[in-house]
Amino acid sequence: LSGGDRVKTAPEHEPEVIRVQEFAQRLQISVWTARQWAYRGKIASCKAGKHLLIPASEISRLIAQNTRPALDARP
Repeated sequence: LSGGDRVKTAPEHEPEVIRVQEFAQRLQISVWTARQWAYRGKIASCKAGKHLLIPASEISRLIAQNTRPALDARP
């Protein structure tokens, strides 16, 4: 995979995948942590040769799953 970290699949119905490095960078976590999450099944992933690929949709899913509701503003 040269020329960037983004990998697009041919059919439009298939998810966009990104390399584990880009996933980690977007979430501001270490690559090691992202790899551990993938290997433990916390996030979906796919091994393609030597590359660990993660669906870009996992970023939104993780944020939604781990978002705590805001507290009501108190006077």
